[in-house]
Amino acid sequence: MVMDGKKPNIIERAIELAGGSEAALARATGLSQPLIHKAKNSGRAGPRLALAIHHFSNGKIPASEIRPDLWRRPQDVPPPAKQPEVAA
Repeated sequence: MVMDGKKPNIIERAIELAGGSEAALARATGLSQPLIHKAKNSGRAGPRLALAIHHFSNGKIPASEIRPDLWRRPQDVPPPAKQPEVAA
């Protein structure tokens, strides 16, 4: 999505990848829609959102691109935390 001739910011790219809405990205990342909205409007994301987008997108949108101050390369981004197994 290009608005006013400007290139979409990285959060807008993630929204498009998730299905085109802030709510869809919120569901895909397990974070809140207001957090997504705030990041989209500011063009900035905290570490938690950067990691969530990286993992949701399978690295197509690397956290190192979102937060180069924290991770220099995609290989530097930590893998997703393992979820504890639940006995059936």
